[in-house]
Amino acid sequence: MTASPDGLVEAFVTMLNEHDPDLVDRFVAADYINHNFFVPDGREANRRFWASFFTALPDVTATAEDVVVAGDRVVGRFVYRGTHGGEFMGTRAPGGESRCGPSISGACGTACSPNIGTN
Repeated sequence: MTASPDGLVEAFVTMLNEHDPDLVDRFVAADYINHNFFVPDGREANRRFWASFFTALPDVTATAEDVVVAGDRVVGRFVYRGTHGGEFMGTRAPGGESRCGPSISGACGTACSPNIGTN
C-alpha cells in the first residue's frame, strides 16, 4: 500500500483516470471504515463502488485541483469530468458531458487504515 500522503493522492487519481477499481489496493485498507451512507465499509465494497462508477461514467477523468499535506494527513480538491452513460446508484443516465466538483477528500498517511477519506 502507498504510505506517503502525496502517494495516496497520486494513487487515487491514477485509479480514477485508468478506470481500474483494483488500484484501491494501493490506498484503501482492508478494514476501511466508510463514513457515508452509500458505500459500505471495507476495501471490497469500495472496489465495487468504483467499478459501478466507471461503468456509469466510462470516459470519466479526474484532476487534483488542490492538495494540502500536513504531517501524515492530506486533503485534496478534485474535479471529475465525463459522460454519465449508464445507471448509477439508481440514477438513470441523462447523457451528455457532466462535470462534478470540486470534491474534497481527506486521508491520513500510512495507507490510511482504516479511515481513508475521513480524517
